[in-house]
Order: sequence, then C-alpha cells, then structure tokens
Amino acid sequence: MAATFAEHLHCLVDEITCIPDPQERLTLLIDRVKRRPPLPESARTEANRVHGCVSAVWLQGEITDGICYFQTDADSPMVRALAALYQDLYNKLPVDEVLRGVNTVIHDIGLGERLSGTRIQGLAAMDLRFKQLALKASQGSGDASP
Repeated sequence: MAATFAEHLHCLVDEITCIPDPQERLTLLIDRVKRRPPLPESARTEANRVHGCVSAVWLQGEITDGICYFQTDADSPMVRALAALYQDLYNKLPVDEVLRGVNTVIHDIGLGERLSGTRIQGLAAMDLRFKQLALKASQGSGDASP
C-alpha cells in the first residue's frame, strides 16, 4: 500500500523538529540537500521553472503507475533545501494524495515566521506547481512535464 500525504508530513515534521533550535533546523535542511545530486542541466529549462519564486527553482515530475516522482533544484542553497523538503513531502505519493494534501510543513516545523513574505509566496508557488504537475499527469499520459 502506498504511503499517504499525512504519513509523509508526520515523518518529515518528526525528523526535523527533533532539533529544538529553528536556526539549526534550517542548517539541517541545507545539509540534507548537499548529498543530493543536482537536477541535470537538461532539466533546468524554462518549462520546468517555478514562476513566483525570486530564486530560480526547477521542478520536474512524472507519474508511474499512479505514483508521483519529483525532482527539484534551485540556484540558492536555502531555496534548494526548501524545494527538497517539498519534494520529500510529495515524492512517491499517489496522485490523489498529492492533490488532496494540505501542505503545512513549514508551519509545522516552526519556520514560517522565520521566512520572508517573498519566500513564503515562492513556497506557495512551488506547492501549487507540485499539484499542477500531478493533475496534468493524471489527466494525460503520465508525463508531468509542462
């Protein structure tokens, strides 16, 4: 049985909030993403760009057997870490879980009040893009590319 959005959210929140200091939580997020390979240059296209973010953010997705697989990258270490957090939240979930999930992870890990308004708007744009890619793929061939 596939994981649920609530399970992904709960696991991420537990993993991150075990660190009491919010600044150290941001450091953890940045350290986590350093071990991930960057998105290939060929995927850093305008079509994969998340509009609404001040930093350049790329999001690529596909659906295989009803399960969403996403890859993210960004040109800023902090934004790359936040994009990876959202990727971890939505990755390997069924399409319907991606579409129904209410993303509260930034608030739940206590970082909402530490981020600027423009960064919060960028995260909302990123969240919307995950859902748009899942919806598009569910209506089409499984390719979540724009």
